[in-house]
Amino acid sequence: MNIGKGQLIFKGFANIGAGAKLSIDKDASLIFDNQFWSTGPLLIIARKQIQFGRNCVLSWNISVMDHDAHDIYHGGVLVNTPQPVLFDNHCWIGFNSTILKGSIIPENSVIAANSVITKADFEKNSVIAGVPGMTIKNGVNWN
Repeated sequence: MNIGKGQLIFKGFANIGAGAKLSIDKDASLIFDNQFWSTGPLLIIARKQIQFGRNCVLSWNISVMDHDAHDIYHGGVLVNTPQPVLFDNHCWIGFNSTILKGSIIPENSVIAANSVITKADFEKNSVIAGVPGMTIKNGVNWN
């Protein structure tokens, strides 16, 4: 675990599975609300902000990054700035999924196994799947 000078915040119970790797850059934050569960290897790298709502469940081999890992400049200007990643309450993330910068996972949603999420325009109560992730079913609930 590398916290740098960032913030790691727990707002209640969190079970972080074996093999988790967390890295938080200076001035970044990683926030876990109550009832966070991960079942196995997990990679979270925050340069800005990654936030999990209440009752989020992550399967194994999940990667979450709020940046592109390397800065890219055009004409001396940074063109790929970090963007927050937000998980609303009651989200389930299937194994081998990747959640990238600017993504918002809506309330009561399921991310199917092996998906790559790159955007923020999904509806709550959805199943999201694929590369890139797309809504494949609305109006769902899960336990």
